[in-house]
Amino acid sequence: MYIFDGNLAIVVATVTPDLAPGYGRNTVGPPEGNADIVFFGPLDRDVAVVVLEAYGQPIAAVRPRARLALFNTLDVPREATLHLVGYGSTGKVIHEGVISTVLVED
Repeated sequence: MYIFDGNLAIVVATVTPDLAPGYGRNTVGPPEGNADIVFFGPLDRDVAVVVLEAYGQPIAAVRPRARLALFNTLDVPREATLHLVGYGSTGKVIHEGVISTVLVED
């Protein structure tokens, strides 16, 4: 999976079917540009909404497109542990994932 922003291309993820859904956080810094993206997928077709939490609080929610949920996390501290939850239309949890702290370089 790739994300394109102008001249910037970011490899978001490579997920094999036996590991799906995959999740992770990819960051890009200068000189290429600034980007910070969380991905979650491919998800079951029954997933209606994915909620992203940081510090135990929901900070974003999206409806998956093409069985993939993407979040722009540029304003979320890189030290935050992120929790992803994919819910079905009845509110049942279908998928969950936790992204541990991204190490910050000095």
